This record gives sequence, structure tokens and C-alpha cells, in this order.
Amino acid sequence: MTRSPLRSFLPFPAMAAAVGAALFLAAVSVAAFQYVDGYAERLLADREATIAEEELKLLSDVFKDEGLDGLIKAVARRAAQPSDNLGIVAIADRQGKVLVGNVDWPPQLAMDGRWRPISTGGDSDETVAGYARAIRLSDGTRVLVGRNFAFSTALRSSLSNATLAALAALLTVTLGLGISLNRYVLARIDAIAATTRRISMHNLEERIPVGASDTEFDHLGATLNSMLDRNQSHIEQMRLMTDAISHDLRLPLQRVRSSLNTAMQDSDPDKIKAGIVVALDDADDALHTFNALLDIARAEAGVGKDAFAAVDLASLVDDVCELFEPVAEEKNQTLTVATQPLRVWGQSMLLKQMLGNLLDNAIKYTPAHGRISVSLVRDGSAGVCLRVEDTGPGIGVEDQNIALQRFGRLDRDSKTDGKGLGLAIATAFVRLHDGFVRFEDAAPGLRVIVTLPELTDGTVDTQSELMLEQGWR
Repeated sequence: MTRSPLRSFLPFPAMAAAVGAALFLAAVSVAAFQYVDGYAERLLADREATIAEEELKLLSDVFKDEGLDGLIKAVARRAAQPSDNLGIVAIADRQGKVLVGNVDWPPQLAMDGRWRPISTGGDSDETVAGYARAIRLSDGTRVLVGRNFAFSTALRSSLSNATLAALAALLTVTLGLGISLNRYVLARIDAIAATTRRISMHNLEERIPVGASDTEFDHLGATLNSMLDRNQSHIEQMRLMTDAISHDLRLPLQRVRSSLNTAMQDSDPDKIKAGIVVALDDADDALHTFNALLDIARAEAGVGKDAFAAVDLASLVDDVCELFEPVAEEKNQTLTVATQPLRVWGQSMLLKQMLGNLLDNAIKYTPAHGRISVSLVRDGSAGVCLRVEDTGPGIGVEDQNIALQRFGRLDRDSKTDGKGLGLAIATAFVRLHDGFVRFEDAAPGLRVIVTLPELTDGTVDTQSELMLEQGWR
């Protein structure tokens, strides 16, 4: 699939997020500028009003000390200052004729000393607008002190230019980061999409590229790769199971058909009955295999958790071992049991079948006069450990995965009865109970260790609430 160049800029949410962030920052900046502009204008007006009031007091003092001539000279010097071309100052006589200053006397201006807006002519015959205070001295002379609007306009213009420059830089950086992030995200997503397309073309060994930068995409890729590994393992197991089913069930079904065909062609009632009995035995064998596979599938799908309850595992182990003790005695084997009072959350029937399969395997592969021991102990934080140990041939490390698979039979087991489903069923039931199975070398023999979460009084309600949340009840 060819990607449009525009896709790197607009449609992807990362770019939309960057544009949205830029617009948000622009709106925030404009709002902040308006607030700062208004606040600065008010602050400046208050400051200028205070300065004008102080200047009026100063000029009043000059008038008292030096008279009108001294006042005119002082105002002339102030008006002539080139660094203060935004100030407003004027001295007028009783009739409003300006004696000295840089503006005409505003018409109809109240001389009450208040800070108020004015508009009048200036030295260059241009209209001057601003704020000023005006008072009348004791001899009727008028004094005007204020500030031109041009000062605040210049300040606001500087603030506007600085804000626009900062906003432009901020928008540029934000959009640049958005475009870079967009391209990076699209590149990683395209890599994932390309891998999934190859996997969909039956290349099950393909995996998503994972870098060493430890980013969120690397975590996602590692998680997806783990899922793909499990899926591939399940598919391979299904293939193996299908091959095993076709191999292990074809012969019984062929024998059923052959026995029934022979019985139909025979006229002797006894031989007909014998053929039907053989066919029924073969059909029962096939049905047993199907039921075992169904048990595994149900356990792997989580079926059976609705019947979970507190199980006295010590009592369960004693009951199962008592049931298998006569079987071990027939082979002159010694079966010993050691338990502790421990409980688990589960289904007693499935746990009995799990332990029964482990004991059946141990008895089957342990030679005469061998020893089989079953122990149930608490293993610290790991939970409950159920150990089944024998003195048989054991299972090599390289064959342990095969032994746990459906129809997993080792080469040495070709002459031994069985379908290779016992350990697979036991493992499925253990996983249904949130436990796990592992093998150890008993030197000699095999030690199978089943670890299950221990149930305490404080966890019963938690288990029940969890099952309710998951929809098991």
C-alpha cells in the first residue's frame, strides 16, 4: 500500500493533535496578551496619574517660591526636554491663553485636579490626545500636566510585536514537533502493518521490529510479538494434534469398520457377536480419546470455573492416593503420602483427575519394586506445591515439552499403552486453576511439581467477587 505524502502532515491523529495544540497555544497566548495589555494599561495609567499629581504639587511649590516667572521658566525647561516628548504640560493665564507649554489649552476643561481625558492641539498643529490634570493657582493662573496617548500606544505596540514573535516561534516549534512525531508514529505503525500483512500471508515466523530505545512502541511490539509467539505455538500444536488425531483415531475406526464388515458377512451368531464386541471396544477407545481432547479444550477455554469452591487439598490427595494404592501394590511398588492441611480455590473433580493422571503415569513407568511418593507442602510465597516423585526412567530436559503436548509420546513409549494425553490433561487443569507444572530430575526418576495458589480465609470473598466480575457466576 502506497502512502500519500499528505498523510504525513494532516490525517493522522498525531498531526491533528499538534495542530490542535498549536491553536490552543495561540488562543491562550492571545488571551494572555489581552490580559497583560489591559493590566499594563491600567497600571501605567495609575502610575502616570500619580506622577501628574506629584508634578502639579511641585509646580505649585515653585509658584509659591519663585512666582509666575519662575514657574514659566521651570515649565519651559521641562517642555524642552527631548527625552520626554510624550509629556503634556502647559501654563495659561486666566482667559486660557497659553503662556508656555507644548499643547493648547483644552476647551471647557474642569480644573479640579482630576485625571481625565483631553484632546487639543500641539506644537506641530497636530491633535494631541491623552490624559491630564489641571488646577488653578491662587492668582488665577492655569496649570496642566498629563501624558500623551502615544506613550501607551507605543508600549502596547512593543508588547504586541513581542507577543506575535513569541507566538510565531511557538507555533513553528509545535508544528515542527508535530510533523516529526507524526512521521515517526506513522513509520512505526507502517512497520507493524507491514509485518501483520506478511503474517496474514502465512509467514507465521515474522515478528514486529523492536528497537533498543525502550519506547512505548517497543513495549507494544514486544507485547504483540509475545502474542504472536503464543499464537504460533497454538497453531503448531493444533497441527500436531490434527496429525495425531488422524493417526491415532484412524486405526480404531478402521478396526471398527473391519469388525462390523466381518460380522455382517458371517452367519455364525457367536462370531457376529464377537465382532460387534471388538467394534464396541474400538469405538470406546476412540470416544475416550475424543473426551480427553474435549476436557483439554474446555479447561483451556476456562470452562468449569463457575463450579470453583474452597477445596481441602490434603484430604483430596489422601483420597486419590488411597484409590491408587492397590494399583501400585499389584506392581510391588511402594506409594507413600505426606500432606499438610492446605486449601485451594478450585474444582475437586478436576483436581482429582489431574492427580490421578500424574499417579497413573508414575505407576505405569516405574518398574516393579519401585517407589512413588506424593507430598503436599506450602512453598512460601509460591503457594501450594504438590509433588509426585517416582523412580522410573524420568524425562530428559529436551523431551519435557513433548511430554506436555497433546499426543506427546516419547520414542521409548511406542510399546506402552496410551495416547499421550494424560500429562496434557493434567497441565490444562492446573492452568485452569492459575497454577503451573514443571519437571525435575529425581535422580533417578521424575519429580512432577504442581504449584497452585493457596486459599486463605481472607481470599475466599476476593475469589468470589473476581468470578462475579468476570461473569463466571
